[in-house]
Amino acid sequence: MIEVKFSNPDFQLGILVFDGNVLEFFHLRESNRWRVELLDSVNIKLDEKGKKHYLTVKNKIGHDEVIGLFFGPEILPQVNQLVSELQKAMETSKA
Repeated sequence: MIEVKFSNPDFQLGILVFDGNVLEFFHLRESNRWRVELLDSVNIKLDEKGKKHYLTVKNKIGHDEVIGLFFGPEILPQVNQLVSELQKAMETSKA
């Protein structure tokens, strides 16, 4: 199980938890769950200025962005691990 806390007030607050099958997102105003089979893509991007990291998760229905979070470099290793595990699970679910 991977848990990443987005707790830097200069960016955004929230918690992402992935157990290998379900990605959960907890935020002050909402929480959501998605089975890995329903996800289309997960990526880390940089903003236009190349300074802020941005995590994006899109679903298979309409390819809508279901998660979009800016985060600081201090949690980049954790986010990289989350993205890697999600991508592996997404590939496995296609088989």
